[in-house]
Amino acid sequence: MARIKKLFSRTARLPAAGILFCLWTTIAFAQTTNYNFSFSPDAAVPDGNASGLALDANVAGVNSSVANLTVSLDISGGYDGDLYAYLRGPNGGFAVLLNRTGVTGGNSFGYDDTGFNMTFADSATGNVHFYQDLSYDLNGSGQLTGDWQPDGRAIDPLSDPSVFDTAQPASLLDSFDGTNPDGK
Repeated sequence: MARIKKLFSRTARLPAAGILFCLWTTIAFAQTTNYNFSFSPDAAVPDGNASGLALDANVAGVNSSVANLTVSLDISGGYDGDLYAYLRGPNGGFAVLLNRTGVTGGNSFGYDDTGFNMTFADSATGNVHFYQDLSYDLNGSGQLTGDWQPDGRAIDPLSDPSVFDTAQPASLLDSFDGTNPDGK
């Protein structure tokens, strides 16, 4: 059984719950198979707690390597600029999904929208970190919707805000390509 760890950590305020959906596409013997996994912690992200909210989930029965990974995330409430979330696989693979969206040298708090109900895919056209600089939609609850590239900035979320201006997205979902999600 594989262990996939996702951590939501914040630097301040966010009473939220989240749902994580993963879609693996695997290729074995020239045949493509899609696998869907859903994990729902239904728990509040603790405010002012650097440990955040962790979810360890077991994945089994895939028996082939990941060819493509997309992740859907549903977090309601709070303050988007406070969130840090990543996904780590059992055999490699590490992606930074969120790293304090909107934080820059000119905006040390980041975006003040209230959550996410969206999908991460490396093939999406816009990086989630600067979504307000692009065309974006919020649902009636104030959550960002649509398909977005993961933030990918593998820097400490408590870094000086100016560091976010130059940090490059390097920790993306393609880091899972070729790994076995079963932990074998």
